[in-house]
Amino acid sequence: MPQVGVGVSVMTLTNNGKSTKSSMPVQKAAPEFGDERASKTAHIDKTRSAGNTYDFPEGCGTSGEALADWFVQKFEDYSLEQQRAGKRKPSSLTAVGVACVITPDEEAVAQWDKPLRDKFMRDAREVYERWFGAPLDAWATHVDEGAMEERGLTRDDELGDEGLHGHGTGCMPDLLPDDELLVEGFGEEGAAAFKKRYRGKDDGCLYRTGSILNGGRLKLLHNIFPIEMAKRGWREPVDENDLEATGWTVRPHLSWGEKKVIEEETGE
Repeated sequence: MPQVGVGVSVMTLTNNGKSTKSSMPVQKAAPEFGDERASKTAHIDKTRSAGNTYDFPEGCGTSGEALADWFVQKFEDYSLEQQRAGKRKPSSLTAVGVACVITPDEEAVAQWDKPLRDKFMRDAREVYERWFGAPLDAWATHVDEGAMEERGLTRDDELGDEGLHGHGTGCMPDLLPDDELLVEGFGEEGAAAFKKRYRGKDDGCLYRTGSILNGGRLKLLHNIFPIEMAKRGWREPVDENDLEATGWTVRPHLSWGEKKVIEEETGE
């Protein structure tokens, strides 16, 4: 059965500051997935950028710069509310949001028609939102970035060598994932261990990313992604009446250690 490998990543968005391995200023990140397409990659073909789609907050249009301003303004409004309530002003280092990226294998995408591509991005967004515990504030689907030709690959379908990946941004509430999701990702014992270790304040605050975007939460995302995508049809048909199945499965996430073992054993 055909499988598709998927890059699933998350990064904290800050207000200005420097980029790190796990964070980036929203002023730098947002223009990369807005219509400015301010990326250093050599594989953006802006003649295809008209095929990109955007679901940004009202007033932002498709501009990443406007989206960055929107996130900063939302945080400043929150900060003012805190001060008016007699509470401590949040630190300027407080994260203003979380960015996520979803990237399916180009080799797989090359074999999908447009409806299947649209379904993948729609389903991936749903899974991210299930993990976030809240709707994403912004979502962009890009088809103008890819390197099929540079990698010696070809596409035979009518969409040529278009790429496919999505960017999402939002604020993650400080709430423990629901029990069902934790058990799905970790099993009964693992779910209990997660709740014991990562309690947080569990009050729904949208500006406490630094403490809730932890290793356990990231592992949960990697564990549930193939499971949740299978629920949405990325699997073999159950029977002849199963019209939701895509015929593709999403490969489970492999840790660096697991990849190293496979490489040593198989040379792949």
